[in-house]
Amino acid sequence: MIESTRIKFEKTNEYVQNVLIETNLSEEVMKSTEIESSLERLNNGIFRIAVVAPFSAGKSTFINSLLGFDLLSTSILVETAAITTVKYGETPRADINYHDGSQVVIEGNPDDLYGFKAEIKRYTTVNREDDEFEVEASIASVDVYWPIKLCKSGVEIVDTPGLFAQHESHSGITFNILNSVNAVIFIIDPTTVGEVNFMKVIREYVDNAKRTTLDNSDKHIFFAVNKIDQYPEAEVEKAFDELLKVLDGIVMAPKIFKVSSYFCLITKMYEQGFIDINDIRRDETIKFVDDEGFPVAGRAIEERDVPIIREISNIQSVYDSLGIYFEEKNGYLISEVFQKLNRAVELELESVEKNTEIEKKKYTEDSGVLKEKVDNLTKVFKLEITKLRINIEELVEERLSNSSNRKSIMYKIRKLYNSNVLDMVENLDSELIREWRSSKRQIKKNNAEEILDNFFGLVDLKIENMKFQTNQTSFSIISKGIEKLVTSCEELVHEIEQNFNRLFEIELGISQSKNSFFDFDELLEELKQEIENLYKGNAASEIKENIDSNLSSLKSKNTTIRRAPGVFNLIKSIFGKEKNIKEFNRDDFVVDIEVEVKLALEELEAELTAILRQMSTRLYNKIDTIIPEVIEEHLLEVRVQNYIKWQQNQLNQLATEQKRSKEQYELLLLELNEKQQELKRLIQKNRSVYEEINTLKEAELVG
Repeated sequence: MIESTRIKFEKTNEYVQNVLIETNLSEEVMKSTEIESSLERLNNGIFRIAVVAPFSAGKSTFINSLLGFDLLSTSILVETAAITTVKYGETPRADINYHDGSQVVIEGNPDDLYGFKAEIKRYTTVNREDDEFEVEASIASVDVYWPIKLCKSGVEIVDTPGLFAQHESHSGITFNILNSVNAVIFIIDPTTVGEVNFMKVIREYVDNAKRTTLDNSDKHIFFAVNKIDQYPEAEVEKAFDELLKVLDGIVMAPKIFKVSSYFCLITKMYEQGFIDINDIRRDETIKFVDDEGFPVAGRAIEERDVPIIREISNIQSVYDSLGIYFEEKNGYLISEVFQKLNRAVELELESVEKNTEIEKKKYTEDSGVLKEKVDNLTKVFKLEITKLRINIEELVEERLSNSSNRKSIMYKIRKLYNSNVLDMVENLDSELIREWRSSKRQIKKNNAEEILDNFFGLVDLKIENMKFQTNQTSFSIISKGIEKLVTSCEELVHEIEQNFNRLFEIELGISQSKNSFFDFDELLEELKQEIENLYKGNAASEIKENIDSNLSSLKSKNTTIRRAPGVFNLIKSIFGKEKNIKEFNRDDFVVDIEVEVKLALEELEAELTAILRQMSTRLYNKIDTIIPEVIEEHLLEVRVQNYIKWQQNQLNQLATEQKRSKEQYELLLLELNEKQQELKRLIQKNRSVYEEINTLKEAELVG
């Protein structure tokens, strides 16, 4: 599906580019519709998929199954540290990107892919036991280029650090990635779904993934219950049902797939010649039940069974679902390009129709009288356009920044952050205290560090959730304000347009089209895209509190030593040989930890309040700049300026003193009429081609 959508993009681009060359549209029409920008988005769009998982859930194996080769590290001694992105390349290659801006390129030898894998592993993993190389401190990211069919369609696969990872920087890396991708696949191990901490954390991560789309949509989130080849069917079904419960109330209709990444990887490696059938037979983990209910493994596996193993893996269902979402998400680009194309052709048709009227007027009327009328119209037109610019600039100032106007965008943003921020932080603080009460009941002498790590990990997620929720609220405020602003601008522009058309008809007797030169839906979309870009990567710095350093002293403080009871032990004590008993006071230990936690939460509350206000200041300053700039560039400079040129060209054509013979005049009218008919036919053809491309089936595209 993803590949077929990309082919539709290519067909659309090829057709539209040919039309633009053949019709030779005027510069004013091309610029006003900004069709070239839409074509660029169509051709250069990247669809990024993040793969997220708790450690050991099979994330690397899942990505390897997409590649068709066991490339990315799956060692239990290592965890992904740098962000690794898989992209399309004709030959294997890896670009190691450092924080200081430098880069190392590893060229992959197709005849020694395992050597290539060893180099990738060295740069993208953390092994604290036998490698002193500090990956997190030096490497920013790794880009792996691979001849994978999926990525040829503009898809990039992002391998994220694992959830619940022991290295502190990993959760922050993973979280920030979620804010920059188009889709997220959570890989789930069936055995972890029922764990209390897993359920809490996965809910927060999924909620965060939802909030990375400013409309709070969950269509871009997918779940793969992995390793179905390793567990009984009943256990997998139980995990599936438990996951549904975990996601209840968060994801409307969860897209959950039961898969075996390993089965898919093995079959792809077989199909590409990396392994043979005997390698599959020797693999003790590969076993399945045939159609008659008999188990098949070892020597019993035949070549004809490989497609069955591939089907059991069920990875194709994940591809298909991603493809459907990809088409839903990006299909509008095809529609946008064809809409702009037809509007451009319609404007060109109107120009030709006007030219026809102008030539008739020039042939029948006195040139001196005509020139005087044109000069008067030009003065009026320039005056009206000057007024329009002033009115739009005043309107933007009033609707955007006027602090005394309760309806202005900035007034509402200030109110959101300044009036509501304390309530939001207080509510979060109350929620965290409730969460702590639940967590502290589980504390024992030897699990305090784990409980605290889990608690503060959850705190981080809830904080990010609150920030995203605030972003969504502010985005909604800005979007509604922009819609009203653009509607008001549209009214001003259309009034000028209609007035001038009416004056054109009265003074010159030349009829004007009912079509507007302006498309304000496009302007609104451009403004929203600019605002969405502002929110990308807008997660504030992580808030982490480390109490681990105090745990050892707290344990000692709450541990007492007393002599063991008994007469014999009493006698031994005389010689200093008595047996002592260590007693740990759990209740006092928990009280001491609670003091530390409360201090941490108080400090966190103050810091979070400051962070939200910093976000407010940043947002306020950016919005106050971006909206006027977009209005200036896309409305006043592009659309209004090209409208002026478009109208002025027609006025100049009228003022040109050029007498044609009757034969020349009739020939010109014939050419103009033929051009009109050609453009009308083209409009119909564009609509037909659009429908034809949209309704093409996958088999017709890739078969």
